[in-house]
Amino acid sequence: MRRFRFRLESVETLRQIREREALRLLAEAQRGLEQAKAQQAELYKRLSLALNDRDRTSEKLAEHAGASVSGLLQAMGDFVSGQKVRISQAEHGILRERRKVEKALRIYLLSKRQLRIIETLRDRDFEEFKKELRKRDAKISDETSAEQVTRAIIEAEEGASDHG
Repeated sequence: MRRFRFRLESVETLRQIREREALRLLAEAQRGLEQAKAQQAELYKRLSLALNDRDRTSEKLAEHAGASVSGLLQAMGDFVSGQKVRISQAEHGILRERRKVEKALRIYLLSKRQLRIIETLRDRDFEEFKKELRKRDAKISDETSAEQVTRAIIEAEEGASDHG
């Protein structure tokens, strides 16, 4: 019996490889996005702690007047300002990572669609192959039946001529 051989098997294999690679790149982009979000969360946490420290320190130092107090508060204010800048930069980083995820997702979906097209062609070809096998089997069956009928007629004729 003949074995099914898909005419576009090499294309299908290539598209499967591309789909797996696109999926790997998508996962990598998603990890990058999660890391950027975690970094931003850490920056917000540090900012919150710095603001609380500044408020507590300013309340305690309000009782003590002096130049060193204003210098310390200035340094804390500089840290808070710097932290806000870093948070803004982290937000831009998150936007970049989101764009990477969106691009990787589009590429993955495209490769998935291309693979699905090839799989559909494979299914059609396989159905056509099975249909041809059924036709061939039916033809063989018909020929076998015809041969059996012919043999039976010949045997009947020979049997009748032997008796007569």
